[in-house]
Amino acid sequence: MGLSIRSFNRHVIDHEIPFIEWGPRTRRFLISDLDRVSKTLKTTKQIY
Repeated sequence: MGLSIRSFNRHVIDHEIPFIEWGPRTRRFLISDLDRVSKTLKTTKQIY
């Protein structure tokens, strides 16, 4: 039991913390991409 908890903590430190570090930047990038896509879809709808 103690070993599994220790390995789980190591997994969290290895995988979750880097995600928290780079997560907001990529999330902002993805949101800007989605915003750009929705804007282009709106403009194409206006054209047709």
